[in-house]
Parts: sequence; structure tokens; C-alpha cells
Amino acid sequence: MLWHNILDYVFIIAIILTLYRFIRKTEAVKMVLGIVLIYALSYIAGHLGFERTSFLLNLGTQTLAFGTLLIFSPELRMFLKKLGGFSGPKRPSNATLKIFEDALFDLSKNKHGALIIMDENGDISAASENQTFLDAKVSSSLIGTIFHPNTPLHDGAVLIQKGRIHFAGCKLPLSARRRDNFGTLGTRHMVAIETAENFDTIVFVVSEETGAIRIATKNGLYFVASRQDFRQFFLEHYDSTLKKLK
Repeated sequence: MLWHNILDYVFIIAIILTLYRFIRKTEAVKMVLGIVLIYALSYIAGHLGFERTSFLLNLGTQTLAFGTLLIFSPELRMFLKKLGGFSGPKRPSNATLKIFEDALFDLSKNKHGALIIMDENGDISAASENQTFLDAKVSSSLIGTIFHPNTPLHDGAVLIQKGRIHFAGCKLPLSARRRDNFGTLGTRHMVAIETAENFDTIVFVVSEETGAIRIATKNGLYFVASRQDFRQFFLEHYDSTLKKLK
């Protein structure tokens, strides 16, 4: 019986730690902590005999839990995928990477800001607003046109699904979380960082002030100084097949 109880507690702690590991960098962690706090207060109130207070707090816990599921459904889907063996972002094909490389360095040369996000599973499009459906073949010229300052879609993000430009002009949510290490970067970069972290994907971003190219992943933000840097990033973080890219 003693070992049974110990294993029971070990499993509970493991589940809590696993959940925290996946949500710690998202706004959902605040909601979860709020639910835990209200539930604890409800438990204490019940044991002290404050039945009405306990009932109201318990009702608040259920309402907050339901609201969390609705608000953070994309993050929840990603969490469940990871539990089911989802192995992280899929590297774009060599042909697609060559297109991205050409497009990014053209945008950089002209100092046209850009935000290109890999969204293979459609999780990010479900969380975005004001998006325009395109379903167009990826090309450097089309990407350049979308992010030209005179076009209506240039301020939003482009979402890539199955090697095609699925959506453009996407407005993605940005939390109020402070990031002291990235204090000099603008909103476009903050969106890139949060999207990469929350959805475990690859995001390409170009600064309209400096023309600097960066790649965001859940592990950080990488500065790309040259075409060789761009290729080296994928060689180091994915596989060696990129050596064939010319």
C-alpha cells in the first residue's frame, strides 16, 4: 500500500511537471496558476465550513478552466501533439528554402520588413486575425510583392502550409510579456519569437529599419548575416541534405 501511494504521487508530480514544461513560455501558465489558486481557496473554504464561498470559488474554477480551453486551444493542440510524439518543426524542402533565401535577401537589400511563418498543421492560422486566403505557389517574386510597403498585406505575416502561401496579411496575438534580452527589437520580431515558442515552428523575419534577417525557433533568435549563414543554420539544426542546395 505504501509503494502504491508513493507511485501515485510520483505520477501526479510527473504529469504536473510535464504540463508546466510545455506551457511555461505561454500566457496559458498564468491562467493555470489562477485556476490552481482559486481551487486551493475553494478547498480551504470548504474545510472551514464556508459552503457558499466554497461553491462560488469552485464554480469560478470550472468557468476559468473552460475559458482557458477556448482561449488557448491552439497551444492545447500543440501540447497534445507533443504528448503523441510530435517531433517538432518540419524542415522546408530544399527548393522551398532556395526560394526563401532569394526572397529574404531581396527584401533585406530593399529594407522591406517581412514575417514568414511555417504553419504545416494550420495551428497558427487558427490563432490569427484578418488573414487573406491565397493558396498560391511559393515564389520569391510573390513574397517580394506581398511585403512591398505599397501593398495592403505587407504589415501582416505570411503563413506557409504544404509548400504554398496559404494566408497573407495575418495579424497574430502578442502578449505583454517582457523580454529584456530583445529590448531593441520591434513588434514584428516579438511576434516571430512568441510564435516560434508557442507553436514550435520556424519563423523568418526581416527588419524594415536595418534589413537584418533573423530566424526564430523555440530555442531562440538567430541572426543571418549571409546566404552561407542561412544554409548553415539548417545544416546545423536539421540535416545535411542542404549541401545539395545551390
